[in-house]
Amino acid sequence: MKIASVLSGLGFAALTSLAIPALAARTGVGLTIGDITIYGSNARIFFSSGISGSTPACGSGHPSHFGINLATDKGRAQLSLATAAMLSGKTVNVLGTSGCIAVDTPGTNNWQELDQLSMNP
Repeated sequence: MKIASVLSGLGFAALTSLAIPALAARTGVGLTIGDITIYGSNARIFFSSGISGSTPACGSGHPSHFGINLATDKGRAQLSLATAAMLSGKTVNVLGTSGCIAVDTPGTNNWQELDQLSMNP
């Protein structure tokens, strides 16, 4: 099991380094979700540590957070997976987009949007 977990994290890290431009997003491998909060039609996911990369200028005030757009099927799936990981105590791998969305303050796009989320075994 440990080998599968390590390989999962390495594979995710390799994929993100090849497929995403360096300025596009922050990433994290083997992270524990601190909390998830839903605000209207969006949600926020928080990690206490382990996020690397540069935060886009639009999301500079929230270096350990990602926004999830709950108006899309992808966002609802991300929320479901994040909730399952948090409740089961499993770690996740994340990748943000180069853009931001409004979460708790309508009209301000200040949370980097979550692009990819995977749960580790």
